[in-house]
Amino acid sequence: MKRYIAFIVAILILFAVGCSNPQTSGGGTPDAQTPSAPPTAQASTPAPPSSAPSPTPDADAAYSRHDIEFGDGDYASLGRLMEKCGFGLMDTDEKGNTFYNFEALPGALTWPLWRAREQNAPVESALVQICAIKPSDRSGLPGYDGRGLGPVSILEVRRVEENPNYTDDGDEPYYIVNEKTEEFVFGDFLLLFLNGYGITNHSYPVVSDGMESRLEMYIKEDLDKVIEGVKAAGEPWWMYYMDYCNDEVVCLSQHGKGSGPSYMNYDIKNWKLK
Repeated sequence: MKRYIAFIVAILILFAVGCSNPQTSGGGTPDAQTPSAPPTAQASTPAPPSSAPSPTPDADAAYSRHDIEFGDGDYASLGRLMEKCGFGLMDTDEKGNTFYNFEALPGALTWPLWRAREQNAPVESALVQICAIKPSDRSGLPGYDGRGLGPVSILEVRRVEENPNYTDDGDEPYYIVNEKTEEFVFGDFLLLFLNGYGITNHSYPVVSDGMESRLEMYIKEDLDKVIEGVKAAGEPWWMYYMDYCNDEVVCLSQHGKGSGPSYMNYDIKNWKLK
């Protein structure tokens, strides 16, 4: 009886051990757990290209310097006038293309500060009209350790002041121009800001060598202008902000064109002589 019971217990043990073994594939090794297949990616359908036209540049936006020769717009027109007057230098871009560059390089914007240091004088300002440009017999301006800086030219101007009796009804103009002229001097390191007599809304820094002849040609357009019954040839018309140290002009910035009282309406005579 005891043998019979032991035999049954042995059979039960063997049965239990067999059930606890993992399932095997044909080779007797446990099957590797098969990872679940990745979800099928749904192909996204690209949106059809927009039929809307690309935005065009604003007509008043600044133009590339390359547009001066080949483009349209106010900036390009200003560049062509600057080239006509001889302002600017030829330059080359990173691709080796040659183009005309009338704008001053960033370093030139510090010229007025340098000239003020050489003159050892404070910078003064005035609103003026340019009457003439003439050669000077002065040998040079202060600079380069006292060796002189030339060539030197004469700028003949008339000072402009706001009229204290100005009225909105037009009986009194906004400006009064002093009929008496004054002479200042300038050299090639004069910093200019020009707008082509209103071609552009803002004045741009202009660079050039031979500044006397370039500026003389530029103001000739102003002096030669005739407005029937208002302005005769030879009379200055446009205004400039002039910064100077002693008698040297270090910066000239052409006055903006506008319709408000603080601007010059260059279609009418908004000033009188005294």
